[in-house]
Amino acid sequence: MGRVSKAEAAQHREQVVDAASRLFRERGVQGVGLSDVMAAVGLTPGGFYKRFGSKQDLAAEATTRAFALANAVIEQVSARHPGRPDEALRELVAAYLSAESRDCPAEGCAATALAAEAAREPADGQVRAAYVEGIGGFIESLTGFTGAEATRADRITIMCTLVGALSLARATAGDPLSDEILRAVREHLTPD
Repeated sequence: MGRVSKAEAAQHREQVVDAASRLFRERGVQGVGLSDVMAAVGLTPGGFYKRFGSKQDLAAEATTRAFALANAVIEQVSARHPGRPDEALRELVAAYLSAESRDCPAEGCAATALAAEAAREPADGQVRAAYVEGIGGFIESLTGFTGAEATRADRITIMCTLVGALSLARATAGDPLSDEILRAVREHLTPD
């Protein structure tokens, strides 16, 4: 097999980061081997170290990517409801606290899926740093979901409520309690 061009190498790198982002959210960093990530994009494991220094380098980049994707979706929801934060919040809460979101962590929010990974990291770890930065972006992206009088603490409370509810719903999936958690928190955050 011949050498790949710089453009192909860059494309492969992006594919690896995207696959790792999905796999790590679904199964955790420790639950995914490098061969799993490389196989997901049709590449051999031997090429990993041509693209990344370590699994931790990849995990940090994949965490950053996952938050960027989630925050882009959040900002799109806000943009659909300019000047109407209640409507924006209602749409966000309905999507975030849905059975689909609960049942598909690979495509879901990095804040929920990667919290345990970040908590296990050393305080100065790469994944922890990427997670902390992502949480900061999540908080800021909620600006369009609160009224002018809302504070940063209000946005943090909304984020924590969403993340906590989704975490508990995933942990109890398969039991009626899971749906009850989703429904109760949706109704609490967006009463009629």
